[in-house]
Amino acid sequence: MDLRHIETPQIRQAIMHIVDTRISEPLYNQEPMTLTPEAEEFIYKHLLKLIQTEDNFKARFVAEPTMKALLVAFLESDMDFIQVSKEIATHYHRYAQNQG
Repeated sequence: MDLRHIETPQIRQAIMHIVDTRISEPLYNQEPMTLTPEAEEFIYKHLLKLIQTEDNFKARFVAEPTMKALLVAFLESDMDFIQVSKEIATHYHRYAQNQG
């Protein structure tokens, strides 16, 4: 499914990790965000910005699709949300460091 066709995403959980290539590893948050109306609006605005950027839909997996595998495993099982989010942040951080 193409994310551009979702009218209103449902936000059930959120966590914010800091992924910065100037540091050796991501800074992990240990607790999910409290989903206040303000927090949901913040997340929603960022999701809209991401899905409205055409460049985000040009990616192609050239090796094992680790991110996809993590997300599918999370959605199809009882994997811990915080742990999965940390793994995703770690993979993204490695990728971002190798691009610089």
